[in-house]
Amino acid sequence: RTFDVALAALPASAVALVRAPADLASAVVGIFRALSQLGATPAQRFSATRRVLDESLTLPNVIGDTPARLQQRANQDAWTRLVATVAIAEGVRIATDMTFASYDEAIAARDSFAEQIDAYSLGLGTFYADDDFETVEQLRRVMVRDITARGGSLARLYDYTPATTEPALVIAQRLGGDPDTLLADADELVVRNRIAHPGFVTGGQLLEV
Repeated sequence: RTFDVALAALPASAVALVRAPADLASAVVGIFRALSQLGATPAQRFSATRRVLDESLTLPNVIGDTPARLQQRANQDAWTRLVATVAIAEGVRIATDMTFASYDEAIAARDSFAEQIDAYSLGLGTFYADDDFETVEQLRRVMVRDITARGGSLARLYDYTPATTEPALVIAQRLGGDPDTLLADADELVVRNRIAHPGFVTGGQLLEV
């Protein structure tokens, strides 16, 4: 509801906001913070924010060299810069709340977001001042350090193919499962590999464990 109200209010107050750029920026930040609360998990919120970042450079180019068009182009560039920067900042903030099931999952999320930030930093090169580049680069470094540190202690993923059809619990035990976590390990194997029935894991099926 907060996100919907903030989004609906933006066009209605657009004229007043463009005359007060700081208020416009604050409104955009508020909308992103509301967006970052949507979703049942940090991973869902992270994905939503990254989708907005993907859309931030899709505005059509402003054509023409009249004074009005030049001003419109400058305004649009500033808007794009604002939205992209806030999206990156919110994405980094949400990433600190994310948990990962494995080292591989953590590194994949880290590298994907780092590449996205790098791509938009380059794409916004015509809009950014040097200070802006440094701010975005600092955000990227913080995110990379944080996920690398937290992912370092997580388990690695491996491929495993059972020779015959058998229960997930048997496979978890064969792979050296701790008796205290055996049930959880079997459940994780079922969920990760989208196995229809935990009592019948098909022999010859390539599993991620």
